[in-house]
Amino acid sequence: MKKNDYEKAVELLKEIVQDCKFKEKIYLVGGCVRDLVLGKTPKDIDLCIDYPEGTDLFIDFLKTKPECSGFVTYNRFKTGKFSLDIGTNEKIDIECVVPRIETYNQGPRRPDTVQQTNITEDAFRRDFCCNALYKNLLTGEVLDPTGKGLDDCKNRVLRTPLDPEQTFKDDPLRMLRAIRFACTKMFTISEETYSKIDNIPEYSALSMERIRDEFTKILMSKNAVRGIIELIGKCLMWRISKIFQLNIGFVQNNKYHDKTWGEHSLAVLGHVIQGGANLELRLAALFHDVSKPICYQVKEDGSFSFHGHDKESAKETREILTNLKYPGEVIDKVVFLVENHMCIKQLYDYSRGLYTGKPKKTRQLIRLLGDNLTDEMKLIEADNMNHKPCWNMPGQTESFLSEVERIKNLQPTANFTVPVTGECIMTEFRLAPGKIVGEIKQILQDYFDEDPGLSTPADLLEKYKEENQRLSSRVPTNIYQIILSGGSLWFVKEGDKYLCFSKEPKKNEYGYWNTPEYEKLEIDPSEVVITDISAASDHFIYVPAVFCPRVWRKKARQLKAREIMKEVINKVFELPQEFREDFKNLELRLDNAPDVYARVKWNDNTIEEWM
Repeated sequence: MKKNDYEKAVELLKEIVQDCKFKEKIYLVGGCVRDLVLGKTPKDIDLCIDYPEGTDLFIDFLKTKPECSGFVTYNRFKTGKFSLDIGTNEKIDIECVVPRIETYNQGPRRPDTVQQTNITEDAFRRDFCCNALYKNLLTGEVLDPTGKGLDDCKNRVLRTPLDPEQTFKDDPLRMLRAIRFACTKMFTISEETYSKIDNIPEYSALSMERIRDEFTKILMSKNAVRGIIELIGKCLMWRISKIFQLNIGFVQNNKYHDKTWGEHSLAVLGHVIQGGANLELRLAALFHDVSKPICYQVKEDGSFSFHGHDKESAKETREILTNLKYPGEVIDKVVFLVENHMCIKQLYDYSRGLYTGKPKKTRQLIRLLGDNLTDEMKLIEADNMNHKPCWNMPGQTESFLSEVERIKNLQPTANFTVPVTGECIMTEFRLAPGKIVGEIKQILQDYFDEDPGLSTPADLLEKYKEENQRLSSRVPTNIYQIILSGGSLWFVKEGDKYLCFSKEPKKNEYGYWNTPEYEKLEIDPSEVVITDISAASDHFIYVPAVFCPRVWRKKARQLKAREIMKEVINKVFELPQEFREDFKNLELRLDNAPDVYARVKWNDNTIEEWM
């Protein structure tokens, strides 16, 4: 809240309450008064109505005032709120309470009874003495029922009105709030109060939303590193991240680091804070290596590695932030930053620590990072700067950003995305919608990244046709057919190999077979005619992959291969015994994918298959 807005709001409230019958019993209360005593502008306004049924009566009174609107009351806690129009197109939300006492028998934040009382008793149920101050709205007089609040503000000390153990049991969130105050308002927690901050049983009953809000406030403070250290030291971090709490002292033991895992993570957080980082970047800095301890591996030469820790840390970060109930958009951005914090690490000059990626790689990174490019570089820089001195690479991100700027000036194409749509691909190659369209588009994207001179759809499509004509230039020498009652199996013999099809195979103008995959046939195995086909024990049957197998990931190819090959195996197995005898050993392979195969053996009418 701006200072002028606060002053306007208070002056307007004074005018509004002049005809209120209990105007002398209206007080500013809590953090609002604390901030005023500290010489700061309050962030919000809370009113305490020291009058029987004060909240309900005050809200009813305000309903007659045109400056007030948005009335809400909460009968259980005898509270309410409204909005005050201060005349500058600004509305300030104001909360109203009555002095009350609460009794807890069923756990924290679930009081069995709530009763209206006087200001003195109300002060002692509050979290800290500095927050138990009351300022009369009209006279400006400050009341300090605990006798400690004003002194604690002056000395910047946090003490609880009651015994700290009782105060924290009533609401364990106050332990987090104490640490937050120490970080954000530069308070010192009194020794007695500090000694009672602990992982008490009541702490586990807190909602994750409340923990998240306090954790966020700590993280967004200038002294966030100190706050996280305090959370860990008091074992309060375990509700936020068990893995962080348990592994804070993990020794990384490799050539890149002279800090423990926890020291490094906190140093990276401290580095981004110096640059005024947003919430997402701070979260990413804190958790960017969260799964390093579980990725710890000892190599044969005795050295250590943490291979794959970026991906595993991204998974763990998503779980942590999901448990804390952060919004989806926050979670997605943080996870992205964590997952990609190694994206330029392998592209550097050892002697100078500079980025060495080629233009193609740079274009790919620009497209990958998108709107997150700036924050990702801040994270990478902070990570780089907190390695061993000999592995600090302050120039890597700077040189990368210079290369990005250079490439953008040469090629101002938005996001460096290939200028060919899926609709264009389907029209050009007479394809129906399907994954093959995406595979072709990925190939075109590779061409575009490699050579930006291929800037038009026509140029890119022509290159694609030329390359695939070259890769698919095989010419069949013999075609054989197995005629079945429900259809046919077709084999193309090329040298000592057979390509198996369910339809008569022909190559189109682009070098592709006209049957994209093996189709399931309805076959009566009792009626089989074999026409002009020879087979030997060492022959191969090759099953063509769907168009562009070179862009398939290995796992995807394997799954597709198994599906196709099972169909072929089943149909061959259904053939008469005399035919199957010719195939004592049969290997099936995907065309253009030699790493994927199935081997079939017939033993007493059984099939053994390996992939």
